[in-house]
Amino acid sequence: MGIEPKLLKRDAQPYAGIRLRLARNELSEIVPRTLSELVAFLQRHRVSIIGAPLIRYLVVDYNTGEVEVDVGVPIEAPTLPADDRVYPAQIPAGTFATVIHRGSYDALVKTTAALLDWGKEKNVKWQVAEERKVTRWNARVEHYQVGRPMSRIPKTGRPRSRSLSRQAMRSGISAMPPYLARRLTSRSTPDASPAALARRPLAAVSFVR
Repeated sequence: MGIEPKLLKRDAQPYAGIRLRLARNELSEIVPRTLSELVAFLQRHRVSIIGAPLIRYLVVDYNTGEVEVDVGVPIEAPTLPADDRVYPAQIPAGTFATVIHRGSYDALVKTTAALLDWGKEKNVKWQVAEERKVTRWNARVEHYQVGRPMSRIPKTGRPRSRSLSRQAMRSGISAMPPYLARRLTSRSTPDASPAALARRPLAAVSFVR
């Protein structure tokens, strides 16, 4: 798969997140309900959501198949009410190489691999530390862009996203898998049927340098 990313400069993006450590194959089950928990907390404390949901990958352990991630949503507030699970963080500023992924969530891995291959061809050094098959990323993020960014997500909304970061560049990937797209029924998305969602961009992949 040949790709040609767009290079975009982005400011640091504050977000509210919940950190999880889990097996990669548990993401599809646990992320939606974690996002619902997060959105309910923000609504309860009247904190505005200003963009698409995201998953930030912090650690990928290829020995165990586990990942450490933040499930989050962009916010304007620099601080949040104290809580045992929800906390404020931010995606670093940088120049992102961005690719739009269209298609199924299962095919997103191919788009990610193509972006990584592009980085090798261009001698890009991502902001990542690797030791004994464990990678620690500075800004690896998925942003789920089905429908326009929402200032408010209903309690039933369960979107998710991914991004990556590298040493000379940071990377971000955004996508909405079908099992989440079916549940996204916000009034800000006029037609959220599976057929309509399939025609829209599922993922935007970005790396920063």
